[in-house]
Parts: sequence; C-alpha cells; structure tokens
Amino acid sequence: MFQEDTPNPKKNLVSIRVKDANREQVLKIADRLLVKESKLYRLAINILLTQLSTLHSSNAAGSDLLPLFISLRGPFLEDLDFKPLQLHRIINKFNADPDKFVRLEDVVLLLSPDHLLRDNLRSNLNARHTKDKDTHIWLHNYLLTKYGILPLSSQR
Repeated sequence: MFQEDTPNPKKNLVSIRVKDANREQVLKIADRLLVKESKLYRLAINILLTQLSTLHSSNAAGSDLLPLFISLRGPFLEDLDFKPLQLHRIINKFNADPDKFVRLEDVVLLLSPDHLLRDNLRSNLNARHTKDKDTHIWLHNYLLTKYGILPLSSQR
C-alpha cells in the first residue's frame, strides 16, 4: 500500500462512503496501475466531471440534456435515486424554449429498469419507427429522433 500525498493547500480533503466491494475494486486497480488509491479516486472524479460538463451551462436544458442522461441511465441514475418528477425538473429547469421541453413520459423511460424498458417502448406507438434489437439503442434513437437531435434518416 502506498502512503498518501502530503496535504496540498490547493486541495480539499473530502470524505466519502464507499461500499466494501467498490473499494476492493479500486484497490486492485490501483495496485495493477501502480498508483495510489487516492489518485484513482481523483481520476474517477475528473472523468465524471468531464461527462457531466453539459450541466455547467445554464443554457443547456430540456432536450439539450437528453444525450447526457441517455448515456448515464442505469446505475448512474439508480445510484442517485432520482424520482421521475425530480429528474423531469432537473432536465427542464432552465428551459424557456417549449421546443426543447422533455415530456415526463420520456423521463420515465430514462428511469425504467432494463427489464421494463423494452415493454415500455413496444407499447409506445411513436417509438415503433425507431425499433432496434438493442433496447438501449432503441431508446437512444427514439428520444433523440423525437426531440429533433437525431434525424430519422441517420439511424441504422
């Protein structure tokens, strides 16, 4: 095990709770990469902040945020324990443009567990024209086509 860096006045000490299984994975990966555990946590934070960079812009709202939340569905959204109305408010919060407003029914799709998502898409008449054997691609194509981000002709 490596000794931690000496405190740097430009860095803040943060305490987080991590499941034992996750910490064991971090330790194994850090050991494999020959780096300190703390460096791996910093890398993970930097990667996450890069992924979430769209949220820095107060102009990004509604359908502008769909690609981000589509890519983060599943464990990310589950870990944050979002409820449909809560995520609906987050997505549409700064939205002054009605053309970018994301409907609650579509936010519910983002939060649907995998085993229900396909059934939800199958029962949606508008989603049938974007059907794909991969449910995640189907959801991606449906939402991005519906909100004018992905033209129907660019689907596979």
